[in-house]
Amino acid sequence: VKATGTGGAYNLAPGYYRILPVAVDGISHVASEENWLTVPGADEESDDELRERCRNQFNLVGNYHTDAVYRSMIAGVAGLSIDRIFFEHEAPRGPGTANAYLLLDSGVASAPFVDAVNDYINTQGHHGHGDDMQCYAMPETLHDLA
Repeated sequence: VKATGTGGAYNLAPGYYRILPVAVDGISHVASEENWLTVPGADEESDDELRERCRNQFNLVGNYHTDAVYRSMIAGVAGLSIDRIFFEHEAPRGPGTANAYLLLDSGVASAPFVDAVNDYINTQGHHGHGDDMQCYAMPETLHDLA
C-alpha cells in the first residue's frame, strides 16, 4: 500500500481503514492492520525542528556525544523529529547497552519500521565499538484519569 500523498498526515494508525467508500469488484473488505506502516511519512522540517536538530549537533562535542550521534542517525533513517527519540541509559542488557524508544504521531511504530532502524544501526555497522543499541516502539500505557 502506498499513501496518496506525502507527510505525517498520511501516517494513519492501524484500524483507520475499515470501510470501502466505493464498491470495487473482487474486493470484499479493507483494513489497515497492525504493522502496515513500514516507512512513515515526514513533513517538511519546521524552524523549531531545525533549531532542535542544530542543538543536537552541538551535543556532539559535549557530554551527550553518543546520544547526539544515535539521535541524528535514527532521525535520518526513520524520518522522525529528534524530539521523538528517547533513550534508556541504565544498561538494560548489561554494560555498554542502551535502548532508544521511537514515538510516532500516528501511534505505535510498526515492527517492520523498527526493524529497519535496528538493521541500519546494528547490521549495517552504524554503531560504536562495543555498543549494543536497540530501538523499540514507545510502549503504550493506559491511565485512569477519573
